Amino acid sequence: QSSRLIQRYTLAVLFYSFIENSRNSKFSRKNWISSSISECDWEGVTCDSDIVTEISAINMGLTGELPKELFTLRTLVELDLRGNSISGTLPEDIGNLSSLEILSLQQNRLGGLIPTSIGSMISLREFKAFFNNFNGTLPHELGNLRNLASLSLYNNQLEGAIPTEFGLLTNMVFFRLENNELNGTVPRELGNLSKINKLSLFGNFINDVIDTEDPLCVAVRSSMSTLAVDCNMVECTCCCRFSNLRNCGCCDERDTCGDLGQR
Repeated sequence: QSSRLIQRYTLAVLFYSFIENSRNSKFSRKNWISSSISECDWEGVTCDSDIVTEISAINMGLTGELPKELFTLRTLVELDLRGNSISGTLPEDIGNLSSLEILSLQQNRLGGLIPTSIGSMISLREFKAFFNNFNGTLPHELGNLRNLASLSLYNNQLEGAIPTEFGLLTNMVFFRLENNELNGTVPRELGNLSKINKLSLFGNFINDVIDTEDPLCVAVRSSMSTLAVDCNMVECTCCCRFSNLRNCGCCDERDTCGDLGQR
């Protein structure tokens, strides 16, 4: 009974955190906070045996910051807050969500550093936070997330080198870091990602030479359909190459370049 009270309180805090600045949002018209309705029946909330496992508030016009109480819901499997105007930072407490499998924060106004504690979220399969304002370096702790299949952090302000630990993400399929401020070279350890389909790195400050026998080129020939880089900064015989001004064409003989979509 106490756990039910705690999760109901946590959801109420989440509601009022956003409603304070979002009274005209779609969220304000939902059936949350009703004393006659179980929190498991609040719109956007999914439960399993009366335990909250999913929260979805997509394109609800939310503003404000994520309350720290949200990260006490250790039973969450999916958190989808995409397409709002949520600001502030991701606190280290997010690492408490060890059962979370899908984290969708894209198209908000979140900023600051990506917390290192995210490396404790060992169940995470998808982490999407593109079109935000995250800065600083990519935490090498992301390499602990061996179940991660999709990492999309493009169109932020991330800087520094790509951690070599990302080569441990052997379940990765979609890996997108384009349009940041990353530098250095492309870690050859990424050639170990046998399941990867798209690796997109253009729009950064990466300088490299990738030849035909390079592990990355071997990966392109075996499983990777797209390795997208800047044509004026990376010499590559097996890459889809982009610049800020024009599509420079694709050197991959399978010609699999094109619109990467929003993944």
